[in-house]
Amino acid sequence: MLWQNHPAQQGDEYHSTTLEQVLNCKKVNCAGHYIIYMDSCGTGGCILYAIADAITGKNIAIFPTSYIGDVEDQYTPKIDCKVNSKLIHVSGVNAERTNQYQDDYFILENNRLVKITGANKVIRSE
Repeated sequence: MLWQNHPAQQGDEYHSTTLEQVLNCKKVNCAGHYIIYMDSCGTGGCILYAIADAITGKNIAIFPTSYIGDVEDQYTPKIDCKVNSKLIHVSGVNAERTNQYQDDYFILENNRLVKITGANKVIRSE
């Protein structure tokens, strides 16, 4: 059984503080029954992406890179996955290497993220 999903509240399109909120407020958005969501990873506008399984109600993965959320529009963190696809594209300014724009592709396999390709672009000198 899938968790009951409700449309996100306005202004809460991505932010979630608990797994229960994610499961109750977000719609399935990847690979049939997974929910990719964004959360804060501390101060300074740092964000991370994670994946919850809407069937089991458990978090299954956190993406290996955290991103800076408060950047120029062209570098705003983005994530893309189709409801019926295992391919995930994520990009943004790396929170640990703030001069690098990271662009990665993953496949969701057996409840694991498998990185299939990636690239870094220097956007400013440190």
